[in-house]
Amino acid sequence: MPNSQNSPSAAAKVSALQPAGVLCGIPLHQLDMAELRGYFRSCLNGDRFRLVATPNPEMLLASRNDLRLRTALQAADLALPDGYGLVAIGRLLRQHIRIRIAGVDAAYVLLGEAASLGSAVYLLGAGEGVAAAAAQNLRTQIPGLRIVGVDDGGTIDDPEHPKREILDRIRSAHPDVLLVALGHGRQERLLYAQRMHLPGIRVAIGVGGAFDYWSGRIPRAPRWLSNYGFEWLYRLGRQPSRFPRIIAAVCLFPFYALIDAHGQRTH
Repeated sequence: MPNSQNSPSAAAKVSALQPAGVLCGIPLHQLDMAELRGYFRSCLNGDRFRLVATPNPEMLLASRNDLRLRTALQAADLALPDGYGLVAIGRLLRQHIRIRIAGVDAAYVLLGEAASLGSAVYLLGAGEGVAAAAAQNLRTQIPGLRIVGVDDGGTIDDPEHPKREILDRIRSAHPDVLLVALGHGRQERLLYAQRMHLPGIRVAIGVGGAFDYWSGRIPRAPRWLSNYGFEWLYRLGRQPSRFPRIIAAVCLFPFYALIDAHGQRTH
């Protein structure tokens, strides 16, 4: 469990976090890595559930037609832009969106803070055996990390209504941190729908393909490629089936983001 030292000023800072901009109707926040560590530490020392999302262009596009996803993203306590497309459009619209933090990096920072505080962590999702392999590697990489449960979740057809035994396994493990890897949209919908049924959890975050990376099943793009905003090109080369999603993110997202922004200004 996290330690009991909870600074009122730190808790107030978490509660007072304001969006840096809004794209496709979704508020987005800006924190650098040092601020993110402080935010997670405050949350883990807090007393309520915090939902963290890392929207990318594909997710914001999907939220335009998926009301449940849109509601979940709008309700997130922290929404970090994951994608240089969001930063580029944010700058074009003169919003204060300047920093992109990948979901996998945000989750890794969270795990580091959890380890330093002794907080318990639960991994849910990905393919069979992937979460277990990721947990094994993470324990080696992050000294002191307490992973109290791993579960691929089986088949979750309805994110709003997962099988009762899945929730029972999570509750019985008493985690402080819950990482869910069900693919973008589905993981956020599950966390938002079940937030009242997961007592004790302080931070819950959807992590997309992070378990695949941490398990070693899929390599990440070289850091220099990510720094220049071309991680998507590396992933496309390894997974050509992602082509329609990449096209949507590169071409359709800027169009709809600008249209939505114009509509808001007109309104």
